[in-house]
Amino acid sequence: MAAAKGALRIYLDTSVLLAMICPEPDTQGVLSWYRQSQQATLVSTPWIRTELSSALGIKRRTQQLSDAEVPLAWHAGQRILQTTVCEALVSADFDAAADFCAEHALKLRGPDALHLAAARRLGCTEIATLDELMSVAAVRLGLVALALK
Repeated sequence: MAAAKGALRIYLDTSVLLAMICPEPDTQGVLSWYRQSQQATLVSTPWIRTELSSALGIKRRTQQLSDAEVPLAWHAGQRILQTTVCEALVSADFDAAADFCAEHALKLRGPDALHLAAARRLGCTEIATLDELMSVAAVRLGLVALALK
């Protein structure tokens, strides 16, 4: 777990982590943001590792990454995650996520709702995500969605 840097706590979504380690349309913007965010405390949960593994598996199955590139990307992601404060998920996060999913106007999928529930409980005021629906929902839930595109 990384040491706390500043009072600003930014929740790191998997979409941003993936863009940091794999070629994506928004990679340059995300890397620029990451270099400039060093005074903030980046927050994650163990769920990001599951989603990262899934995303890398999809990239392999769709031939966006080779067999050799997948473990390199995984290890690069793990190195970045070591710079975050990784907080455990708790039962209340799952309950809040279910409530968010039940708010149909938010249009959230379960995994994104879980990220937002954790971000709110952990005192994050901002979320770093490339997911448009998640950004809109974050704002409706009182978070600042960073414009990384």
